[in-house]
Amino acid sequence: MTELPLVLIIDDDHIFCGDIAEKLASNFRTMSSFNSLDGLAAIRHYTPEAILLDIRLDEEANGFDVLAKIHQMEAPAPVIMLTEDTNVETIVQSIKRGAYNYITKPPNSKVLIAILSKALEESVRQRGRWSREHEIRSLRGEFIVKDERMSAVLDLVKKIAPKDTTVLITGESGTGKELIARLIHQLSRRSEGPFIEFNCGGSTSELIEDELFGHEKGAFTGADRRFRGCFERANGGTLFLDEVGNSSPELQMKLLRVIENKSFRRIGGEVSIRSDLRIIAATNKIPIEEIKAKRLREDLYYRLCGIEVFIPPLRERLGDILPIAEHYLAQSSNGEILGFTPAAQEYLQSQPWDGNVRELRNAIERALVHCKGRSLDIHDFLSNPCRPMSPPPYRIAKEANTLAFLHDYVSQCLRVTKGIKTRAASLADVTPAQFQLLYKKSGVDVSLFRPSPEEESGQD
Repeated sequence: MTELPLVLIIDDDHIFCGDIAEKLASNFRTMSSFNSLDGLAAIRHYTPEAILLDIRLDEEANGFDVLAKIHQMEAPAPVIMLTEDTNVETIVQSIKRGAYNYITKPPNSKVLIAILSKALEESVRQRGRWSREHEIRSLRGEFIVKDERMSAVLDLVKKIAPKDTTVLITGESGTGKELIARLIHQLSRRSEGPFIEFNCGGSTSELIEDELFGHEKGAFTGADRRFRGCFERANGGTLFLDEVGNSSPELQMKLLRVIENKSFRRIGGEVSIRSDLRIIAATNKIPIEEIKAKRLREDLYYRLCGIEVFIPPLRERLGDILPIAEHYLAQSSNGEILGFTPAAQEYLQSQPWDGNVRELRNAIERALVHCKGRSLDIHDFLSNPCRPMSPPPYRIAKEANTLAFLHDYVSQCLRVTKGIKTRAASLADVTPAQFQLLYKKSGVDVSLFRPSPEEESGQD
């Protein structure tokens, strides 16, 4: 059974709140808060679908103060102001400050229910809009763009998204083709509709046909019910056909027929079904080469390629490498690792990144396993025997190994002298000033080698 929508009543009159709850019991769930602080806490904790808010509340805050704080929240519920004042100015102020509506006390039950019902429809629209905006913000967060070529890609996406043209996204594996497809969908007029994704190269022709077009009950052994395929489920939204360049000749022919006729039949079905959808396809192949090699139908390519969006590989977007790396480092380390050493930064920018953003993210996650300091160093990236990275340029490798030696040597001196630098300088046969320079360059933390108070007292 579907749960009734929740209405929060914020009013300092206990009797009035009980009366309202009784009037709404058949249509809504209700809860009451009797002051501004409890009301705001209830909104954050219970996320009501609508709020009844008294204009005159308590000494801490009036209804307008609470209304302002509600509108600072993410996806705020519609607010209906409760007032005993029929003054037009009060009512106008309520609407100007963002109230969905108002109602005078004591409210008529039918009028109150009618206003709340319309408010709930608005709540669904507002939260759906906020959800889409939130997804767009999170998708854009994956595209950390400093390089001009990627900025041009996002500019093109903004232009083509409102149109209903078929889009073909091309680029190497790991460049973010699915994210671009989702962003196009979220920026389009179909954003409220479904986004259905299907991998064209992932299974046998029979299973792919079933997944795409669906089947009727009894169409084959085990078909004990009707099944709606991707084309049907994407009605009103977007169908994303990933790895279309890896699809079989049979599937390519069927896709071409569906796109041309704008209709299809379920397996075992006799009725043609039309689906209002936008098609976005993607491939990590080079289409023209695939056409020449007879692996991609030329007529299907031109049907899919209403507009082509090419995502350049990461090695051609040098300005994006470090910002993206810093984003994933913060995400994967929860802020515990501060950044990259200069040697690590140069190393990251020297790599070809054949797997693009996906490979860069995985490299950072592997390096974090080996990291012992507060910054990722070049050695952390080279310490994975299972999948060695490309060797760095000679200059970077020499500098990194020099720093590694210095770190180990200074640590050894300080460990022997229990963190006393003057003694460490004597042990190293250098002056205290020279040792201080070596210490600073090494990045060693001297406090790691000093005995704790408990150890010192134990020695006494």
